[in-house]
Amino acid sequence: DGILGLLITVLILYTGFMIAKDSANLLIGTNLSKDRLEEIRSMVLSAEVINGAHDLVVHDYGPGRIFASIHAEVSPQANLVEAHDQVDQIEKQIREQLGISIVIHMDPVEEL
Repeated sequence: DGILGLLITVLILYTGFMIAKDSANLLIGTNLSKDRLEEIRSMVLSAEVINGAHDLVVHDYGPGRIFASIHAEVSPQANLVEAHDQVDQIEKQIREQLGISIVIHMDPVEEL
């Protein structure tokens, strides 16, 4: 009886640990694969007005709960309305194609 009780105790502890681990990952968030991060970055860089991008941050809180932000480098001479429209379009495209809610922050950066 003692050995069976010990096995059941170990099984209960293991199951509890796995449940706690899965719950913690949902609360803390996990990162995406490098391929998915590169896909997001490529989509952002596809806009004509964007010359570069940095500070991509992504948090995956489970299905349908992926949030991201990135800084897009835009020429200070770019038309603000046109740049904003292109950024909005990319945010929408990423949301529809990848299921990721993203905020793209435009940084004015002089081209070298």
